[in-house]
Amino acid sequence: MPNWTDLKCLMHLARSQTMTNAAFALKANVSTVSRRLERLNSSLAEPALVKFGNGWKLTPYGDKLAEAAAHFQVSLNRIETEEINGDNAKQVSRKITLSAPHVLVSAYLSGFFAGFADLHPGIELNIVAENKHERTADGTVDLALHLERPSKGRLMCRKVGVLQTGIFAKKSTHPTKWIGLDHSMDNWPEMERAKQIFKSEPELRINTLECIKSAVEKTGWAGLGIDALYPEHQGWKTIEADAFAGENKTLDGLKSSYAREVWLVYHETRRHDAALRYVCDWIIQVFQKSQFKKDNIGSHESECRI
Repeated sequence: MPNWTDLKCLMHLARSQTMTNAAFALKANVSTVSRRLERLNSSLAEPALVKFGNGWKLTPYGDKLAEAAAHFQVSLNRIETEEINGDNAKQVSRKITLSAPHVLVSAYLSGFFAGFADLHPGIELNIVAENKHERTADGTVDLALHLERPSKGRLMCRKVGVLQTGIFAKKSTHPTKWIGLDHSMDNWPEMERAKQIFKSEPELRINTLECIKSAVEKTGWAGLGIDALYPEHQGWKTIEADAFAGENKTLDGLKSSYAREVWLVYHETRRHDAALRYVCDWIIQVFQKSQFKKDNIGSHESECRI
């Protein structure tokens, strides 16, 4: 009978495709994972792995074993959930890693961290401020918030809200220059829109929206951002191009801004993971209590599988 820990190494290698990512997901080092895979391979009647460069590649038999291990993990998670929900359940200490764009962490989640810690003292939240879609699929993070719906991977996803993006400036200013995101984000619709409005490339590029706002405050220029960072009652305005006059004009409200959906995403093998479920429920509630409450977004959305 194969060792379960060895099978988990196989499962994570199949999921992440690289030894480095598998080791990261297992919170182990690459050499330990490699030794376990070698031990697993030698214990089987038929090879599950073949050497591939400095690592391993799954055989068709290995793919079947990895799939079986994934189904077994789902069953274990379901049993754990039932036990945790039972009358005599004890709090299990767990670490859950959440990947999310920096602006979502600072503008929305940060104000609710203390409440989560009080409610779930046994769960340690590990926040990675980034916007990398592949991290959920390869298992290097437990769940993620994305600014668009993922299109591939064995993922469960749920829309938790909608962000309104735009080009913002102080009401007292009439900027002719603007600050945008770095070159890697030039294909974002928001960047294209700003270039059309100002008929120029950005005067300055910064890779986080919070730093863009800080620079906007210091320079008096306009900057790319989201409505949560530029509330109208604090003296901010949204800038839009007047197609007829060819000039910039201020529009009340956010009617012309670009809407970005916020998606909560995790791997389908974790759908019965109780600790993960607690974090998901908390995130949904955070967005319901924040700017999305007025639209009641998230309360009626259901999870879907990609």
